[in-house]
Amino acid sequence: MAGDGPSPSLFFLLIGLAASLLATSPAQPTDVNVGLIIDAASPVGKIATTTIPMALDDFYAAFPNSTARVKILQHNSGGDVVAAASAALQLMTRQGARAILGPQSSVESAFVAELGTRAEVPVVSFSATSPSVSPTTARFFVRAALSDAAQAGAIAALATYFGWRRVVPIYQDDDYGAAFVPFLVDALTSARATVPYRCALPAAASDDAVAAALYRMESEQTRAFVLHTRPGLAERVLDAATEAGMMGEGYAWVITDGLTGLHGFVKPPQGVIGLAAYVRDTARMRDVERRWAHRYMREHQEAERAHAEMGCYAVWAYDAAWAVASAAERLSSSDLSSPPGLVGGRGGPTDIAGLGKSMSGQNFLDAINGTKFEGLGGRFNLTNGELAVPAFEVVNIMDNGKERSLGFWTQQHGLSRHVGRRSKALNGELKPVIWPGDSTERPSGWVQPTIARKLRVAVPGNVSYSYRPIVHLDVDPVTNQTTAGGFVIEVFEAAVRLLPYALPFEYVRAKSMPYDELVEAVGNGTFDAAVADITMTANRSAYVDFTLPYEATAIAMVVAVRDQRSNKRTWVFLKPLRYDLWLVSAVFFLFTGFVVWAIEHRDNDDFRGPPSYQVGTLLYFGFSTLVFAHRESLKSNLSRFAVLVWVFVVLILQSSYTASLTSMLTVPQLEPSVADYGALLRGTEKVGVMNNSFVLRAMTASGFPQDRLVRYPRAQSFHEALLNGSIGAIVNETPYLRIFLKTYRDNFTMTGQLNKTGGFGFAFPKGSPYVTDLSQAILKLTESDEMNMIERKWFGDPDEDGAEQDGGPFTSDSLSFGSFWGLFLITGVTSLLCCAVHLVRFVATNHGELEPHLSWKGRIWRLAKIFDDKDPSSHTFRIKDDGGSVAGRTDTVASPRIAHSEFGSPLSAPYTSEWSVETASPATGEIEFATGGEDRVEGIEMTMDRLNGITADLLENYSVGAIIGPQKSSEATFVSDIGNHSKVPVISFTATNPALSSGNVPYFLRATLSDAAQVNSLAALIKAYGWREVVPIYEETDFGRGIIPYLVDALQEFGASMPYRSGISQSANSDQVEKELYKLMTMQTRVYIVHMSSATGSILFTKAKELGMMNEGYAWILTDGIANIVNSLNPLVLDAMDGALGVRFYVPRSKELSDFTRRWTMRYKQENPNDPPTEPSIFGLRGYDTIWALAQAAEKVSMTNDMSQKQQHRKNSMCLRTLGVSTIGPKLLDAISRNKFRGLSGDFDITSRQLPFSIFQIINVVRRESKEIGFWTAKNGIVRNLNQNGFKHTYLNSIPDLNPVFWPGEVHVVPKGWQIPTNGKKLRVGVRTSGYPEFMKVERNPVTNATTATGYAIDVFEEVLRQLPYAITYEYVAFDSSQGVSNGSYNDFVYQVQLGVYQIAIGDITIRYNRTSYADFTLPYTESGIAMIVPVKDDTSKDTWIFLKPLTTDLWIGSIVFFIFTGAAIWLLERRIDNTELTGSISRQLGIAIYFPIFVDKERVQSILSRLVIIVWFIVLLAITSSYTASLSSLLTVQQLQPTVTDVHELLRKGEYVGYHNGSYVGDLLEQLGFDRRKIRSYNNPDDFADALYKGSKNGGIAALIHEIPYIKIFLAMHCKGYTMVGPIYKSEGFGFAFPKGSPLVYDFSRAILSITEGDVIIHMERKWIGDQPSCQNDGAIIGSSRLNFKNFSGLFLLTGIASTSALLIALVMFLYKKHKIRNSTGPNQIQIEYDAEYINERTQETTTESNPSQNMQLTVPDDSDSYACQQEIEISRELSPSSEVQTTPDFTPHGTSSNGL
Repeated sequence: MAGDGPSPSLFFLLIGLAASLLATSPAQPTDVNVGLIIDAASPVGKIATTTIPMALDDFYAAFPNSTARVKILQHNSGGDVVAAASAALQLMTRQGARAILGPQSSVESAFVAELGTRAEVPVVSFSATSPSVSPTTARFFVRAALSDAAQAGAIAALATYFGWRRVVPIYQDDDYGAAFVPFLVDALTSARATVPYRCALPAAASDDAVAAALYRMESEQTRAFVLHTRPGLAERVLDAATEAGMMGEGYAWVITDGLTGLHGFVKPPQGVIGLAAYVRDTARMRDVERRWAHRYMREHQEAERAHAEMGCYAVWAYDAAWAVASAAERLSSSDLSSPPGLVGGRGGPTDIAGLGKSMSGQNFLDAINGTKFEGLGGRFNLTNGELAVPAFEVVNIMDNGKERSLGFWTQQHGLSRHVGRRSKALNGELKPVIWPGDSTERPSGWVQPTIARKLRVAVPGNVSYSYRPIVHLDVDPVTNQTTAGGFVIEVFEAAVRLLPYALPFEYVRAKSMPYDELVEAVGNGTFDAAVADITMTANRSAYVDFTLPYEATAIAMVVAVRDQRSNKRTWVFLKPLRYDLWLVSAVFFLFTGFVVWAIEHRDNDDFRGPPSYQVGTLLYFGFSTLVFAHRESLKSNLSRFAVLVWVFVVLILQSSYTASLTSMLTVPQLEPSVADYGALLRGTEKVGVMNNSFVLRAMTASGFPQDRLVRYPRAQSFHEALLNGSIGAIVNETPYLRIFLKTYRDNFTMTGQLNKTGGFGFAFPKGSPYVTDLSQAILKLTESDEMNMIERKWFGDPDEDGAEQDGGPFTSDSLSFGSFWGLFLITGVTSLLCCAVHLVRFVATNHGELEPHLSWKGRIWRLAKIFDDKDPSSHTFRIKDDGGSVAGRTDTVASPRIAHSEFGSPLSAPYTSEWSVETASPATGEIEFATGGEDRVEGIEMTMDRLNGITADLLENYSVGAIIGPQKSSEATFVSDIGNHSKVPVISFTATNPALSSGNVPYFLRATLSDAAQVNSLAALIKAYGWREVVPIYEETDFGRGIIPYLVDALQEFGASMPYRSGISQSANSDQVEKELYKLMTMQTRVYIVHMSSATGSILFTKAKELGMMNEGYAWILTDGIANIVNSLNPLVLDAMDGALGVRFYVPRSKELSDFTRRWTMRYKQENPNDPPTEPSIFGLRGYDTIWALAQAAEKVSMTNDMSQKQQHRKNSMCLRTLGVSTIGPKLLDAISRNKFRGLSGDFDITSRQLPFSIFQIINVVRRESKEIGFWTAKNGIVRNLNQNGFKHTYLNSIPDLNPVFWPGEVHVVPKGWQIPTNGKKLRVGVRTSGYPEFMKVERNPVTNATTATGYAIDVFEEVLRQLPYAITYEYVAFDSSQGVSNGSYNDFVYQVQLGVYQIAIGDITIRYNRTSYADFTLPYTESGIAMIVPVKDDTSKDTWIFLKPLTTDLWIGSIVFFIFTGAAIWLLERRIDNTELTGSISRQLGIAIYFPIFVDKERVQSILSRLVIIVWFIVLLAITSSYTASLSSLLTVQQLQPTVTDVHELLRKGEYVGYHNGSYVGDLLEQLGFDRRKIRSYNNPDDFADALYKGSKNGGIAALIHEIPYIKIFLAMHCKGYTMVGPIYKSEGFGFAFPKGSPLVYDFSRAILSITEGDVIIHMERKWIGDQPSCQNDGAIIGSSRLNFKNFSGLFLLTGIASTSALLIALVMFLYKKHKIRNSTGPNQIQIEYDAEYINERTQETTTESNPSQNMQLTVPDDSDSYACQQEIEISRELSPSSEVQTTPDFTPHGTSSNGL
């Protein structure tokens, strides 16, 4: 029935409703299988098993609607590489894993990542931190953790902050530990720290092995350790360290973040510093941490509470799981629906090479790399497949096991107490640390070692006794112990004490040799250093590296000194005026006297008389004006005018003479017998030089004749030679001369420097790391007071001994006519004019008296006669004719004026690749089997096919007893693990990676050399050619990276460094290689070591050729990986390699080798008919020897068919751990390792599980061939031939003992190894305007904005550039603002170099210890020091009797005696001619005789002899009075100027204000000395200094200016008067140029500076800008005045004595002659009359003088003729007549009669 059936509409309604319900219900999420491979029993494994599930729970709790759900498939690897690989294969092929979390360790991750990349399955690791595995080498590897390389910079920053210069890494000897070391070494090297040695410990090292390693380190000097191991090994190391006492005071331990994150498991002791990835403390973090700890303890109930702390591994695991879940959510539906597992696979279950590929793998990888979120560890952001580094936290482990935060480190801000902030301190800032031993004192990082090799320090043994204060060496004859002493030794030992590490050394006696040879001995390795008074020269710097100078030196002379008056002491009074001025002055004296006589002759009786009288008057008048003592009165205005001008000239001459004589007799006491080097060169004296001194070469180079140079061995020889006149001078360096003058300072002096030198420095082999450290120590030492104390100890106080004259002695030049010709012109013209006017007037007046008939001669004669007569019209004679009395005239003459002139006393002050075996490999077919090529030898299967993935097949299906190969190191790592698991020996003759060793894998044998064997040969090449930096270019594989730590060690030992490492992926294409090469071109190093496979190397060299990197200036060195097969490479590749060097294993020639080569070549041609002919490489020979060794071992071991016991497993299982274990393997391993024989490649001996070190051949790739240039052996180093001794010399620009090399660019010039990477740009040279523009002045062109600079520093810099052997283009960049204002201090200026703003900073930059922390300095180009400028004050004691001090007692007495003698002589001469001025009583005449010589103008002399005596006496009197005035002036002026402050400590005690130059480091130094900051004032320029010094400390100024000596010289040149320099009070190294650290320009610039300072170029520059020791510069003590003695004037007294005595003798002769003539011509009566007349005359004069002194008689000067005698008698009788006014006394009786009529 129809109505009983169900309704169709209802049916469809129900169906629709059901469909609707199904549509609205949530879809089930898709499972995404993700594998997890961990070591479940390890700390990280336990953490992961808790963390990852918890992270996924939290993710899906946060995102409940996720469409994909991650399903974790966990496998336990047990820490085994084979197990991890087996688990990965199962996950990818059997369980359909789309991604893998883990594996846990880096060793496991390396192989699993390779599998993942092959199968395109992402492998995300949260714990594989080793840089050896990275996304660059395995594309599908993702590191969700921090790479260990990221923390290397933080560790280096800690070393810098704590001052550790040496750090020892203790690391696990596997990929995890070894891969970290190169990055740590790089970071420490950049921080100027070194790794002296490395301690590698196997993971399975026993407790005894660990203890032995620690005890060995304890005996070394380094006490700062970085521990980088897995927790298990770390715990044993720390326990052993505690037991060995290495956790006590003085030790420093730093653990890496891997251990800090697990410190609850490691339990480090108190005092350890740890690094941890910074995790922000957030509410979410605290919540997760609380829940995680609870869950961890619930899941691991046996765990300790300390284990339940969420460290870095837990954070990384949490964020990695979150990232994988987030990425899975973003997979498309097609990805999720794709088949799980791998598709397209081929081969068996163990055929790894035949793995398929994941369909969703690439998209899953992209999703993971693109995931970004806020994780527990901060912002989760993957960059190039690796987690970005936010920051590291520095923690201090306390005694309760807790961590205490000390601060943070970031790449941007360095160390700081607060994250994200830069510390104000240069090296950062941390909180105080509690160190091991509960100490708060910072460990120095080193102690004196007990077993370390001592540095052999050469000290000269045969040192002259005179120079023992400099250096000496003594050997105890009993104990044979060597001790050294002297200034040099104390400086060296003080510098060593300042090093941040111990430097064990021993003094070694160097035989007697020139210092040039001693330096060479250091350069060739005979000594490790030379400590002596070695002058740094450009020539010596070619052999060694010098420290900064510890003592400034210069070449100077020592000559005998003489008093300026010693050789010409008698005639010193003549020296003030030069001969031309003496002659001209004498002429003008006579000329002026003649002019006055000519004008006054007719009108003035004083100028009339007999000719002899008139001549005497003429001479007397002219010379008497010298002391303004002319007695004659002048009548004519013309003569008065002429005399007036002349007296002015005489005043100037007299004042100048007095001043010059003052300088000669007082200030300049001593002068050198040889004035300067020019005089020495022009002279004929021989010159003494020291034996074996470089001064001999320097003088010869300057043109000094060799035959005049005399060598002496001792200072005593110099002394004797100078005294006996054998030599005229010593030329030596200033320190030696100071020693000499300290002993013999009384007779000798040192003149100004001839040339500068580089100073004394310590010599080390080139590239020695001690040079920089000791230079910094020397800087620190010179900036302290210790250096001054050492100098005073050995050299004495230079301010007290006075042995050194800074600059030449004070001298005074004679005055010449050129200085006064203007004065003489004026007086000459005046006198001529007056004489001419008088002559014209005379001719005009007397013209009428000339008769017309006279000739012109008669007219002249007539005029002359008239001129000689009196002029009756004269006023004088008119008065007389009118009855005036002339005879009774009395002339009243005033006392002579004494002209006083004050003269200032001038002061002159001194002023691997391994080769890749592929299908077309050159090595194919190189192995010949022992049986002639059979496939099986005694049942051992020889399978040489591609080895990836077939090892398991060999073991499982073929039951092999041994495996030869695999070829690559990366393959050998995994294969050897499998072999080790199955106890099957794995013998590789191509895997050279040093990290792969039998220590880690006992069943691995290396039938070749480890790459570590060749590093010493590479480093020896670097040293031989003088290169200091090298960049390795290596393949980013185990093979490539494995050599790096060993290469770093070898280079460091040879003094070279590795500034950068260039890793290139094995799969890199041409564009990627080109990009890396461009990066290398931007760096300065041009020496490369190439260590990679031939395939990658071929791309590298082809691109290098295209980019111009195979041109001149580049150097390429091939390791044996490529060098061994270089002849088999493509010819085009060989063309690109042209000029490269290489090292390869040396194969000795033998008959067997020749026979094998012949047979091999024939077979190769048969098997490869289309290939070019070739020869077997070293790999083929070693393969042959390996087969031979294995065959011999098999003969010794009983082989059975059943060689392995199989474990029970399923068919086609992917579990590699189920492989069987060989029963014959251990026996075969032992037999192989014991086998020794002579193979084709040489001695085959793998007793130590690898071939020992051998000989390396050095080749040069030239025109597609390898040319042999030499060899390297461990015994002899580099040699040209094997039968010669080793090469020792490693000098700059020298060629090692090798055959000539054909370098890139087809040149034979050795590349210098570096180049400034300008990329077409100019070198940026920083300049700043100095406070003293003489040093540097910077200006900008307002139009072009170009910067120009001038000054002393600029001249030196540009001269250095001219000295360099290459051109440098540069531009000046101003540090000043556009307004010329400085942008900071000199510290800020130098710091710009470190920041990269400038490539060089030049100027007046003082080399300071603190500045060396961020820049390298050249040797100083000028010496410096710190001294004081202070005002001078009057310090003379002016006592009552100071006026007696100018003259000594003998001179006072001598002067008095000659005063009396001269007066007596004149009295006798004038008495004879009846001079009425000298008549009178006896007492009166005696008084006149004494008074007359002093006031000679008061008494008139009439005799010409008397006047001659008076002229000479005038000169004597002038000299004595002038000298007295000069000496007294010197006593009252020169000596009064003394410094107001003599010691800087005096300023401190008095609390005085001091000043310094704004921006100078002196301000900081003053604070270090203890000055209150409020007492220190800064000024900007010399004028401000002068103003502040003038005001003084109490008036808003300063008491002293503390400044550097070069600036002081300029200041004193500008402000001569009133200031002097005191000091130096502290030393400094001088001015230098600053470069970035490690710049190779430093060495070349320093060498050029040495070259400049050795010549006179630098001296010319100083004279140009600073001046030539200005005379106003008060550098040193102020010189006083000496007293004058009789010897100074003995010549004058002799002259006046001779004159007076001669005059007396002449007068006596004349008197006797006249009396004799009278007796012969007259009778006795006449004679009696004459006697009576004389007697009457005398009595009359006496009576008249006594009765009426105002009417003294004026007598006519007697004439010597007879007619004049008659005239005299007439005049006498006339005067006695009654009409005469003369009244006679009553008792007068004529002579001959008496009152009694007798």
